[in-house]
Amino acid sequence: MTSQSDRTHFNLSTDIPRHTEIIEIDLGFLRKYPNLTSVKINHGERLKQLDLRVLGQCKKLKKLEISHLWSLKEISLDPLSECSSLQEFKLNWNSSLKELNLQPLASCKNLQHLEIRWNGALRELDLEPLAHCKQLRSFQFTRSSHHQSTNLTPLVWCSNLRELRVDGNSHADSILTFHPAIRSSDFSCNLFYPSVLLKEYVEKNGWGLLFSLMNDDIYLDDVSLIQLQYRWFAAFGLNEFGVFDGDIRKQLEAIPDSYNFQEIFNQVKKRIQNCMIEQIRNNGPTRHMDVEKLKSSIGVIMIPHIVRRRREEIENLVIAKEYDLSIKDRFDISQEYYDLGPLWVTHYGYEILSALEMNVVAKKYEIEEIKDALRRIGLEIEIGPRSIYSVEMSKAMKEYLVTKR
Repeated sequence: MTSQSDRTHFNLSTDIPRHTEIIEIDLGFLRKYPNLTSVKINHGERLKQLDLRVLGQCKKLKKLEISHLWSLKEISLDPLSECSSLQEFKLNWNSSLKELNLQPLASCKNLQHLEIRWNGALRELDLEPLAHCKQLRSFQFTRSSHHQSTNLTPLVWCSNLRELRVDGNSHADSILTFHPAIRSSDFSCNLFYPSVLLKEYVEKNGWGLLFSLMNDDIYLDDVSLIQLQYRWFAAFGLNEFGVFDGDIRKQLEAIPDSYNFQEIFNQVKKRIQNCMIEQIRNNGPTRHMDVEKLKSSIGVIMIPHIVRRRREEIENLVIAKEYDLSIKDRFDISQEYYDLGPLWVTHYGYEILSALEMNVVAKKYEIEEIKDALRRIGLEIEIGPRSIYSVEMSKAMKEYLVTKR
């Protein structure tokens, strides 16, 4: 039998007989265990109330789990503000939980791992307190089916965050796109809105920290970099320049950390513009370049080149007509189809194919719809035995433009 002074763990499901039948529990007895480092209150399916006040006296507590309490509708985390040693907190599968205030976690300066998953009745969650958890390295959040959109923006202040798994309706300031934690395949965000925090972040932390986040290659391949750069442009309010085929970080690394935000912004804009002008001159992609927005900026000098290139993109491509021998109609003739890859990478092609909800390949009747749409703007496409791309680009850019539609 473990002595009271030596006991370091408590687990409801193994330490309390008939734990699935209890309706309430007084945790005051945990005061007898001053060396507790782990507490699990789990699988009390009928437990309707839970008072955590005793945990404020567990000064050595490092791990806390509250899970599978299916009848629990509310819980106060206030005592956790006294748990300065807490490193891991899991709150999962409490299907009746309706409200949750994370404010006490702002005092948990050593918190590294947080899970809030499948708490079915929880309608909203304010993550603002997590901005104070500077040691947070892992956060897993799964909303319920009727959960309101969660603002993920506060997580940008968690500079040590490396594992971020989010499943559900969410939105964020586009400054979060700089954070390496969002690059995991387990992360999803429904909307990144134009940044209102970028200036504050740079003024508080300096250009050096922001650039170091951009320069972190965690979960980053060439295609992901292209996609991220488009989001970075948007965070600076410069998405009118489109997608850059290259590593923009090489152009930004020389910006001095001593610059104020306006100087940094001017340098970023100037360097991006120079890169995009060079890309157009080299017959690179013009997709996503916003001519209307460029008219009111220094990017106006790019417009004649963009307009010219966009016509050439269509005029110089070839769409391959191929046959799928595995698909035959009732006359035993193989099904013909058309490779739309060369069209997807162009500006006009992208606009038309998106509007027509086309895929990467088209059937004969679909290619006729595409031709008709192009004729309305005075353009024709050539059909040939093999596809020819009219846009000069890297393999990564080609994959991004064809697959990341």
